[in-house]
Amino acid sequence: MRAIVQIVQNDFTLQWRYRIIAAYAVVIAIYFVLIRLWAAQLPDWVVPALIYSDPAVLGFFFLGGLMMLERGENVRAALASSPMSAGQYLFAKSISLTAIALGAVLVLSLAAGRSFEALGLILFATTCASIFFIALGAVLAIRFKTVNAYLIGSVPILLPVLAPSLLVLVEPFPAWALLLPPAPQLKLMFIGFGVGNISNEMLWLSVAALIISTAFAFWAATTQLRHELGQK
Repeated sequence: MRAIVQIVQNDFTLQWRYRIIAAYAVVIAIYFVLIRLWAAQLPDWVVPALIYSDPAVLGFFFLGGLMMLERGENVRAALASSPMSAGQYLFAKSISLTAIALGAVLVLSLAAGRSFEALGLILFATTCASIFFIALGAVLAIRFKTVNAYLIGSVPILLPVLAPSLLVLVEPFPAWALLLPPAPQLKLMFIGFGVGNISNEMLWLSVAALIISTAFAFWAATTQLRHELGQK
């Protein structure tokens, strides 16, 4: 646990030093202003979709940026000879970035002026989306050597992964869409904001699907990271 706390602290230090937190704050401020000004004029589904993009897209890119910075400072080389396992490393990354994502989603939800009747569902969907895309980012980041290469090379991969989220616009929500994680992630975000409908059975199936897909993504990313950090 001490090792995890140390790597979380190091993550926040890197994020502050390289102005990742500042960049995140600027993006959230822009989101906040846009939502505050135009939420009433936009279709109901636009606001939750925009808020969903925060943990999904920003967490994905910032995770890659952090890993590139660590490589530049030889942090990962040091971790390879430390007792920290790949799972602990990814868990620590998930804590720091998901904490920021949850805070941002709360701020943007307030900006939208939406009811918090289903706040738990919104935060659950945010957490699952954040960890899922952090895991995806970790798998891809170990294949790139610079931040620019990661940002450019990962986009063609990220877009097809996000594409199934468009299925939330289909009514009724198709059961087979549960097999494509971004679809139930965004669907639960929609339901949390009171957009669209879903049966109780499909709601619980969506929750179960997200737990399974998030756990699988975390396991797959941990398996890949073991090649770099070693088997511990």
